Amino acid sequence: MSADAAPNPSTPKGAPPPLDEANGLRLGPGVVLPRSAVRWKFARSGGPGGQNVNKVSSKAVLEVDWSDLAAVLSPGVLRRLRAKAKRYLAGEGDALRIRIPSESSRKQSDNRRVCEQKLAELVLASLTPPKVRKKTRPTLGSKKRRLEAKKQRGQVKRNRGRPSNDH
Repeated sequence: MSADAAPNPSTPKGAPPPLDEANGLRLGPGVVLPRSAVRWKFARSGGPGGQNVNKVSSKAVLEVDWSDLAAVLSPGVLRRLRAKAKRYLAGEGDALRIRIPSESSRKQSDNRRVCEQKLAELVLASLTPPKVRKKTRPTLGSKKRRLEAKKQRGQVKRNRGRPSNDH
């Protein structure tokens, strides 16, 4: 039995697998980003945490060049990914890249895993094309109900006027 076949109990159900040492980062079915395309930066996390926060670089930032993603994804998937990942895009033109930070945990390894999962979720969401909307027409009954409701509303508004001096 291979190592890929055994489920990892620490990974939540439905979550993409973490960085695979041999193949790279698995982003979706049949989509593996080479290990050389993934760059990591680490920094000190912000916020409270006592003296430990001043000496441990637990914040993780995953960076991937857009050209590396273009090598493993089709143009349609890239278009959808660009729309979904707007907040993570950095740079312009040839220097465009996805930059995903995480400082939610005190452990650098957990923050790395969160970054990998965010990227995999974005790619996975971009792999499925959106459903095409089919034009529909209102039914005859719905048209009649709408017009009847408009007439009733108009009658309510007419009745709000001052009473006439007919009596």
